[in-house]
Amino acid sequence: MLARIAKIGNSQGVRIPIPLLEQTGLTVEVEMRVEGQSIVLSPVSRHPREGWAEQFKLMHERGEDTLIETPPPVFDDEERTGSTCTPNQTVFGTGDISQPKPGPR
Repeated sequence: MLARIAKIGNSQGVRIPIPLLEQTGLTVEVEMRVEGQSIVLSPVSRHPREGWAEQFKLMHERGEDTLIETPPPVFDDEERTGSTCTPNQTVFGTGDISQPKPGPR
């Protein structure tokens, strides 16, 4: 089947007849790649994590599935309390700061 390349805005495109779309299962989105001098359109994978189980199995077989342990972060007093909260104030979940508590500093 012959088709013409048509100008579409700043791009160019080819109109695909509905029977070809139905035969191939192509819908709104497609994967597009170049193979040699051909442009190949493929249906988008229906499952975003397709193939992950096989890859995790291979990682396990190669011993590549261990967790990387990192030390916990260390904060100094300024980082922990923040610059908007003094030691005699309490920060509530809403972000409001209570009145200073009485007592020595």
